[in-house]
Amino acid sequence: MHSSELDFLKLVIMNYFDLDSKDFFFKSSLNNIVYARRIFFYLADFQFNKKHKFISEYLDCPKSSVSFGKNKIMRLLASGDKELINDLKIIKKLLTNNGK
Repeated sequence: MHSSELDFLKLVIMNYFDLDSKDFFFKSSLNNIVYARRIFFYLADFQFNKKHKFISEYLDCPKSSVSFGKNKIMRLLASGDKELINDLKIIKKLLTNNGK
């Protein structure tokens, strides 16, 4: 599965969190990797309007993981999580500035 938008989103998130591609795609329960992946799910849906099925096929993960991860980010945003709000602000800025 290929998507230039999701490729770019993945690259920006991997660079921002200093992750290797193998870490990003590896099924891991390490907090920093899970957090980065959840942000990917959230932005792929809301920033790029990708369906959960498309996102799950892109990352080769269950559709339920996409839904759960995105919903977790939405709950954190609703609670006013300052770290997440700041991370999203910076990542969105990087996305609009072509990763720079």
